[in-house]
Amino acid sequence: MTQILAAGDSTMSLIFNCVGGLALFMYGMELLGQGLKMASGDKMRTMLQRATGNRFAGVATGFGVTAIIQSSSATTVIVVGLINAGLMKLRQAIGVILGANVGTTATIWIVALVAAASDSDTASAQDAAKSLKISTYALPMVTAGFMFQMFFSHQKYKTTGTILLGLGLLFIGLSFMKDAVPRELFESEDAPLKIFLDNLTSSPLLALGAGALVTMIVQSSSASMSIVVMIASQGGFGSGAEALNSVLPIILGANIGTTITAQLAALNASRAAKRAAMSHTLFKVVGALAMLPFFYSGHFAKISSTIWESMRGLFGGNTLSAKKEATYLIATAHSAFNILATLVFLPFVSQLAWLIERLMPVTKRETELRPVTLEEHLLDTPGFALQQVRSEFSRMTHMARSAMTDALDGLSNGNTKVLKTVQAKEEATDEFQSGITSYLVKLSQRILPEDISEELPVLMHSVNDIERIGDHAVNIAEIAQRKSEKKHPFGHDAEIEIGKMRDRVERMFEHIISALEDGDPTEATLALQNEGEINLMLKTFRRNHVKRLHAGDCHALSGLLFVDTIQNLEKIGDHLTNVAQAFLGALHWDTPLEVGADNDDDPDGFLPEEDEDLATSDESQPQA
Repeated sequence: MTQILAAGDSTMSLIFNCVGGLALFMYGMELLGQGLKMASGDKMRTMLQRATGNRFAGVATGFGVTAIIQSSSATTVIVVGLINAGLMKLRQAIGVILGANVGTTATIWIVALVAAASDSDTASAQDAAKSLKISTYALPMVTAGFMFQMFFSHQKYKTTGTILLGLGLLFIGLSFMKDAVPRELFESEDAPLKIFLDNLTSSPLLALGAGALVTMIVQSSSASMSIVVMIASQGGFGSGAEALNSVLPIILGANIGTTITAQLAALNASRAAKRAAMSHTLFKVVGALAMLPFFYSGHFAKISSTIWESMRGLFGGNTLSAKKEATYLIATAHSAFNILATLVFLPFVSQLAWLIERLMPVTKRETELRPVTLEEHLLDTPGFALQQVRSEFSRMTHMARSAMTDALDGLSNGNTKVLKTVQAKEEATDEFQSGITSYLVKLSQRILPEDISEELPVLMHSVNDIERIGDHAVNIAEIAQRKSEKKHPFGHDAEIEIGKMRDRVERMFEHIISALEDGDPTEATLALQNEGEINLMLKTFRRNHVKRLHAGDCHALSGLLFVDTIQNLEKIGDHLTNVAQAFLGALHWDTPLEVGADNDDDPDGFLPEEDEDLATSDESQPQA
């Protein structure tokens, strides 16, 4: 009875140590990735932006970013998010994904080095290895990371703390996983775990399926391959070439299983994002299937062994134990698969993109109106998140301008059909406002650099300003509808004055949009100059209207509609002014810029010559 209880306790201890160690390892990887993304957000964004049509640059970018954040799944999710936000094209993404799959092999080499450093066959070797054991320094890393996070307020130090904490937990998790699986479980041929592994690896397809399933569950090939490497370091798969042949199908399965993360990220994403996820899946599945014949023929094992033999001298040469050699052979095979698959697919990036676009065509409904696209998977990379917010804000500004243009077209030519589009576009700006504001609130709950924290409330205010422009467009559309129904046209002079004010507002829109899309402060400054002229126009044109009314040249109702129109245009100018001020005001609202500079020279001649004295007068304004 005692033996049964002892065996049960041992089994539970093994399970908890394995599962707990895996949890610490994965959480450490997540913290490490978050810290590294925070520390190198701008550099990472620059790297991805440079991944243009050059496939080699894309592969190098994917490798570099994955080496930074230590997760090909995370890199692929970021790529899916960038495509979903319209910030990257499919051909660019495929190159980055290929590079990411090479970059992820670095994690397995770190795990292999940790496992091999702690592997010792003699007492003297144990003492020597103890001083080199990376996990020995895990607790000091955790302590230092905690201290940085608790006792420093500057974001730079908190980010450093996150990185150290992640590294420490990662190594503690590896240590738990290794210690949870003692060698005694594999030393006898009749040991239960040894029998299970032998049965598993005796069928390559079963081993491939097991590798894929475990990786799908944990959503990380690095995590599943780390388990394999730790078991191999204890002799679980045998030694040398025997271990390599046993593990190769698991490696192929893990590479297939890791695609589930990108597929989940693309579930509710755009068609373009789904294509990126599919390219990742095709790359892994086709690569694994193409490698199976080489596995059965033994050629892949020979390739991996040849590569390892050329590297052996870097890791201790012929003094390595059989278990250490098995560990390094598995890491070599994992790298070889991803590198070879990348080299095979690299010349066919354009063809692969073409094939995926044909297999997953854009539907007619998707082309009618692209919805607000704000990818939540990018919230953990604030630089990217803010970049896509700016992109959607630019789209929102285009939409508001289109609503105003349609309303003014209906006002000038009496076309009531075009007025029906104004309400739909105004509702679209409402959706933009709701989506962007909600996204910014979620982003504000992350740990953010100071400059991004300061920009968030400014963007929220600017979004509200553009939404109000949509409301004014609806007001103008309603004026146009009343004008058409009551059959009270504007006079010739009134039409000319509305046209002049419209030209100024549209010019202001052009400058604002250019400033947003090109990041050009000169354009925002030019927009502000127009605002002062629009204010002068409102003052002058209302006075002209009063003169026409007194002279009997204008119907009272037409006059009221005219005044309402120019007042709505002036309000649109005010909201655009707020956006321009936000752009130029160092992203602060506390120091509004001076606008409406000296306009007495009237460079464009919009003021009637006989009314220039009225435009500069300070007397009160009559109302219609």
